[in-house]
Amino acid sequence: YINQTARPGLIIQLEGTKANPDGIGAVLQLETETGMSQARQIQSGSGIGSQSSTIQIMATASTPKHLHILWPGGIKSKHPIPANSHRLRVKHPTGN
Repeated sequence: YINQTARPGLIIQLEGTKANPDGIGAVLQLETETGMSQARQIQSGSGIGSQSSTIQIMATASTPKHLHILWPGGIKSKHPIPANSHRLRVKHPTGN
C-alpha cells in the first residue's frame, strides 16, 4: 500500500545545549496558515527501561508556516518552515 493523498510529516530534531543536547523538556508547536496546531514535548522516557525518540514527526492538514519552541529554561524561539520541507533541524538560540 502506498499512501498517495496524505501530506508527509515534518521531521524535527533539536540541537540543545551542552548540558541538554537533545532539548529534553522542550515544547514544540506548529503554526499553520489557519493558526496554531498540535504541540509536542520532547521526553526522555515514558516508563521503566524505555527510551523515547527525541526526533519528532509532526503533521497537519494545512501547510505549516512556523515552528514555535519553548526551550527548557524558558527561552522561546520561532522558526520559519521552508515550503515543501520534510526535515527541520533547529539549534538552541544561545548555542551553549
